[in-house]
Amino acid sequence: ANEKSRFLPDILIKLPVCLVEEEKYDEANAALQNAAKRIKDYGDEIFKTFNYREAGKRASAMLSLTDACVAEKCAEKGKAQWQDAKDKWLTARTRCFDYPTLQGEAVDGLLKTLLAMNDYTTAKSESESIINKYKKEGDARQLSLLPGAYFVQGRANLQQAEAYDIKG
Repeated sequence: ANEKSRFLPDILIKLPVCLVEEEKYDEANAALQNAAKRIKDYGDEIFKTFNYREAGKRASAMLSLTDACVAEKCAEKGKAQWQDAKDKWLTARTRCFDYPTLQGEAVDGLLKTLLAMNDYTTAKSESESIINKYKKEGDARQLSLLPGAYFVQGRANLQQAEAYDIKG
């Protein structure tokens, strides 16, 4: 791919996710490291050539999402710890703050990871804070976060009820 193409970040971040879905974990981690290096070079190049700082910043946010996604999929297969996935989703959420769609993906990933960790209290707390913030401020940037927040709130309640039922 052309090193200055605006499509380069999109291309680079898809390969690690595809590889981890095929359970090729070592290749996925190598592709992730390669993507990080190439996106850094991409950012450096476009800063010099086109002065598109925003494109480099968005590419970095997308890379952070990919890193978290790979960590989550590895944790699902028992190849990594859930705490690592949670930490990476938190980092991705911070880096994606300026991009509502990307932030929606990061928040969804974080909430799903909390459910997988059986951390129902934190999952409900996170989702309630998103819902309450939207109700209070009415910020349209929050809209992409609401579906995942409502879904996780219901899912957390259901899973917690099932756990209590099993315990009797």
